[in-house]
Amino acid sequence: MTADRADAHHCAVRLHAATTRLGRRLRALAPPAELTAAGLSVLGLLVRHGALAPSAIAAHEGVRQQTLTRLLADLEAAGLVRREADPDDARRTLLSLTKEGARRLGAQVRQREATLEQAIADLPAADRRRLLDACELLEELASRLAASGATVA
Repeated sequence: MTADRADAHHCAVRLHAATTRLGRRLRALAPPAELTAAGLSVLGLLVRHGALAPSAIAAHEGVRQQTLTRLLADLEAAGLVRREADPDDARRTLLSLTKEGARRLGAQVRQREATLEQAIADLPAADRRRLLDACELLEELASRLAASGATVA
């Protein structure tokens, strides 16, 4: 293994461990969620992309459409998403976020952000700047992964 490859591997291991630990801590500290992580992910996807077909949601989430069937039905039954005919192809349906879905998603996101904010506020200013720089790198990494079409090996 070359030095660059070893360095990349070390970064990957540390990043995976750190993000996994941070995610677990946030879930443990948060009040009981009304929405599952998968539900939050789907609602967030609809906020970012607008109405989508179930197959497009599955593709974005990296799962088979059958895996999402129950989740989408639950979100619809809870009044968080609505299903409508695709105006371009009446054989397809599109799912979109309802006002209630947007409200509930926003509430949970604000709770999670407030938890992070409390922890970040205690950091020295220099560490907060480093954290912002790290966020830019993480966003770049996410974009590269999305553009590469990489899959989990």
